Amino acid sequence: MTKRPKISEHQNNGEGLQGRTLADWLSQTGRQEVNQDFEKAENYAIQIQELGVRLNDPTTTSLAYNLKSDILFARGSYIEAEEHARRALELQQVEHDEKLLVRTYTQIANNCLRQNNFEECLSYYDQVLKIHRKFSNDTGLALVYSNLCLVYKELRKFDESLQNAEKARRIYKKLKHLSGEARVLANRGTIFFDLGMIVKSLRAHLESLRIREKIGDTEGMTQSLGCIGICLNEQGKLSEAIEYIEKALDLSKNLQNNYYTAHFLNDLAGIFEKQQNYEQGLKFSFESLKYARAGGIIDIEIYSLSRIAETYKKMGSLEAAVYHAKKAAKLANHSAGMDWTPKINITLGHIYFEMGRLDLAEKLANEVLHSQVITIRKSEQAACYELLVEVNKARNNWPDAFQFQEKITKLNEEIYASQMDDRLLELKERLELDKAIRDAELTKLKNVKLVKKNQTINRQRKELAHSSEEYRKLAAALTDSNSMKELLLDIITHDLKNPAAAINGLAQIALLDQPGNEVLAAIQHGSTNLLQVLASTTVLTQSILGEEIPKEITVLNEVLVQLKNEMSSELAKQGMQIKLALEPNLVVDANPLIAEVFRNYLSNAMKYASSGKVVQVVGERDGDEVLVKVKDFGTTIPASDRETIFARRVQLSVRVHDGRGLGLAIVKRIADAHHATVWVEPNVPRGNSFCFRMSAAPA
Repeated sequence: MTKRPKISEHQNNGEGLQGRTLADWLSQTGRQEVNQDFEKAENYAIQIQELGVRLNDPTTTSLAYNLKSDILFARGSYIEAEEHARRALELQQVEHDEKLLVRTYTQIANNCLRQNNFEECLSYYDQVLKIHRKFSNDTGLALVYSNLCLVYKELRKFDESLQNAEKARRIYKKLKHLSGEARVLANRGTIFFDLGMIVKSLRAHLESLRIREKIGDTEGMTQSLGCIGICLNEQGKLSEAIEYIEKALDLSKNLQNNYYTAHFLNDLAGIFEKQQNYEQGLKFSFESLKYARAGGIIDIEIYSLSRIAETYKKMGSLEAAVYHAKKAAKLANHSAGMDWTPKINITLGHIYFEMGRLDLAEKLANEVLHSQVITIRKSEQAACYELLVEVNKARNNWPDAFQFQEKITKLNEEIYASQMDDRLLELKERLELDKAIRDAELTKLKNVKLVKKNQTINRQRKELAHSSEEYRKLAAALTDSNSMKELLLDIITHDLKNPAAAINGLAQIALLDQPGNEVLAAIQHGSTNLLQVLASTTVLTQSILGEEIPKEITVLNEVLVQLKNEMSSELAKQGMQIKLALEPNLVVDANPLIAEVFRNYLSNAMKYASSGKVVQVVGERDGDEVLVKVKDFGTTIPASDRETIFARRVQLSVRVHDGRGLGLAIVKRIADAHHATVWVEPNVPRGNSFCFRMSAAPA
């Protein structure tokens, strides 16, 4: 059994993670193990649940249910997976963390889709769409549209399915998200396949494969190769189909993905059985069963057992067929795979009939027909009646046989009418789709010259606009630079430095004679601060003029602790607190002026985000760089203002305090002098994160 690491071990290896941050890390790591090693993933879920109990934190506990839901979904236990997702939802609705709600809503929707509960599936996807639209999350929107494409495909609403695929494609194209484009192409391929448009399906999957090969998406390549093999099988090109599916099988084994491996082995079994090579088909079915059990993938395990039973029946090995059909039925009855139960019991009934065990065959047919647990399809009802016809004919009970035959005739008429309606709808949608494609191709041919000409004109316009913008930026930068230079030079040339130094020296001498004099101490302290300001101003002037500024080894941990202590009095007045979460040894090569960056960040947080009551300072090593974020919980700065907030004299309208708007402009100057980067991003659930990134000092 896989050893379950203790939480303390994760804290050591997870770089001091604690509380919910540790839970997030465990959740992400556990999700990576799903489809690879279920036991490891389950161990992570257990640890998250233990952590939630220890912290008495419902949201942390909900992460354990989310991870368990992922595991159960991958195993094919869709009912249990949905139950765990709903437990997570109950806990998450307390804090209403929309980031977590997106994950949980999506889990419930996916499980509803697998259980053919399409109405509820669409309802939850609608909730996910609202959240992504609220936060302008284009990537999230594209993923939901891609999933909706599959939902409408299952509903046989191919027009809506293709519309959602197109929405997803446009977003992915705008984002230059090749992996997403490949996913949409694969979805379109499955739609075309269901419409019977095998050639178009094959083209879509081949194009998807080309993109996935280009970006090195091995898992995506595995899916595309398998789909291409299925298309070729449908075209009767069995040798080529086997070749592609075997390539997919090799990749899935390299990925150690039990789900794909078991799936492709069943595909190969089906192809060989189509050629009446039952021995080879059985070999692949048993191998699929092995991988399904290893991965705990219940629905594929049931399918493999059912296929093995069918194959043995065709070979005349009825005892073996009964044995495997019973195992499949038992597994289906004790899992979320109860949709399989009617089909398996009908298969088992036919096997018993061929063995001459008519009572058992009749019993199974009646159990399926009168089941109170699951609603059976009309085709399954007809199959049961066909079995009962054969049983009664074997008993020479012709009246009952005739009665069941009449029921079959009536059901077949209903099935045929429904199939004709579906077929007519499919043909209509196929004709409309073909017409749209032809019209688009014709329009493209007619406008190709015009498009090229417009492209040339647009390119020239963009080049001209770019040049104009560059000149405008240069002029603005020059004006800004000159204004700042004049401001700083005025301060320095005002002859402050020498008088301040004299005052400081005299105060120090006087304090030697009168060490307890508070007035002299205040004069000495104030003049020292003034000299520090003048020194910082000089350094800032040097940086603006492009001169190299003096630097020394600086431990940011000490700088931030000192700033916190300096601000303790003001923090107490405002009822606020600063929480430091710093990795050790955040060392950089910097001028002491670097402290002004964080002083400004913290002052802004205290001034503009006092309603949040807490300011978090997070510092960490990120490769060869140091990253510090000052997080407040005030009013979130709009996305349109984040690009300009570090420009001189910019003060956002959402702030009600007075100020020249120079603070963040100076922060930007100091950062540039250190070849550092500063920016602002939204904090979750509200507020802002003011960020600083700089190269770490060599060890």
